[in-house]
Amino acid sequence: MLFFCRGLRAASEAIRRRVQNTRACLLLQHGKAEQAEGPLRAAIETARSQQAKTLELRATTDLARLWQGQGRIDDALAVLQPLCWWFSEGFASRDLKRAAEMLDALQSASAHALMPVKDSRAVA
Repeated sequence: MLFFCRGLRAASEAIRRRVQNTRACLLLQHGKAEQAEGPLRAAIETARSQQAKTLELRATTDLARLWQGQGRIDDALAVLQPLCWWFSEGFASRDLKRAAEMLDALQSASAHALMPVKDSRAVA
């Protein structure tokens, strides 16, 4: 009976993570980005408490995408980069590919932001 109860609890947590992530994605699709951050953070915390790294990665990638759209490149890099580095296998998985693409885009945007702007008035 104890194993059955643990199984039910784990299943309910998995459903909860999925609902939080789906809610956040729906909010994003309907242009309500400011309301999506809370459910994404909740999905991340729930995944962490269950040690579900792939689900944590999925929610963190979505949060990084949200922050990228808000111009919060450094914040997005700070949450996504360490999580991507945690993985040592599964690089062909859809979730890890999405995260790697997002990480590349963030790093590119961050590098672009650090490039000096040429002053067109400067004498050559």
